Amino acid sequence: MKQKTLKRLAAAMTGLLLASCGQQAKPTDTAAETSDSTSVVRNDSTDIADRITSIYNDVFGIYQQNNDPDRRVFDRKYLTADFLCWQHRVDSIAELHMGEIIGPDSDHWILGQDWDKLTMRIDSISLKEQPVAFITVIHGGKMAPGEEHVALLLQKGDDGNWLIDDFMAYGTGEKDFLKICTAEERINNIYTAIIAECKRQSTSERVANLASFNAAPYLSESYLRLYQQVDSLDEANNAEGLRFFNSDHWGLGQEYSSIDEARIDSCQMMSDKRAYVKATLTVISIGMKATEQNAVRLFMVWEDGLWRIDDFMNGTLSEKNLMTEYLKDEGKKHE
Repeated sequence: MKQKTLKRLAAAMTGLLLASCGQQAKPTDTAAETSDSTSVVRNDSTDIADRITSIYNDVFGIYQQNNDPDRRVFDRKYLTADFLCWQHRVDSIAELHMGEIIGPDSDHWILGQDWDKLTMRIDSISLKEQPVAFITVIHGGKMAPGEEHVALLLQKGDDGNWLIDDFMAYGTGEKDFLKICTAEERINNIYTAIIAECKRQSTSERVANLASFNAAPYLSESYLRLYQQVDSLDEANNAEGLRFFNSDHWGLGQEYSSIDEARIDSCQMMSDKRAYVKATLTVISIGMKATEQNAVRLFMVWEDGLWRIDDFMNGTLSEKNLMTEYLKDEGKKHE
């Protein structure tokens, strides 16, 4: 299992704010404000601590009685709907791959495979942008003694109870890992479809239909909008031999008889925590004279229930940025 980290906002001081607006704050007002905000923070911290203790007492109580508990029972009770949704998507992919382990291979409740005696300690609670409980899961007894640290990202459910939105241990968030698993599957599916189409067509058809791969199911709305504008401009400029798309961002190569494979080399969530993934892959093309290996770097965005390609990197440059500049330059020519 793999997981990630977080941040926080600070409370404003009412007295300073009023003073900056040219108003004098009464000491009693400021004291009352400070007392109220401190009380809210204390109540939230206490509520979270009580809730986490209750959750883990329930979970560990069953684990102590059962050598093979169904952890999904606890997942449905104590995790957010968003976490469960990503978990379900990964489960669906695993079913397609004949039960192959696609997602995390460790139990996020006990952070291990074996246990004898399980206890939990709350180390600290942060009430920043998203509340976080930092806890230690303690494996006691003789079987596999040790401690594992995890940060629990929390959200309030519709019933007002705190739910766990992510487990962050071993350096990354589990939900991020689930997203990466689904993004990799999507990239594989896109290139599988492209490779199948390449093998079906003749060489001349492949060259003529290369643009057909730049289709709506594969590309984000914003990328597709830019692409269509540039492609229309290319058609208008074709008589002069001016074309923006003179290279193939899919990495298929200039002259190929078939595409052998597209291999994902790396895939990672972007640090801004949006549903945005950066991937690097190698596309291997079998040409008439030689075999080509082309590196492709692309960005995926979660849009309308699908991962879609939101940008290709042309060297170190964003293709979306290049298209935007190209449209600006062409527009200036006609001013």
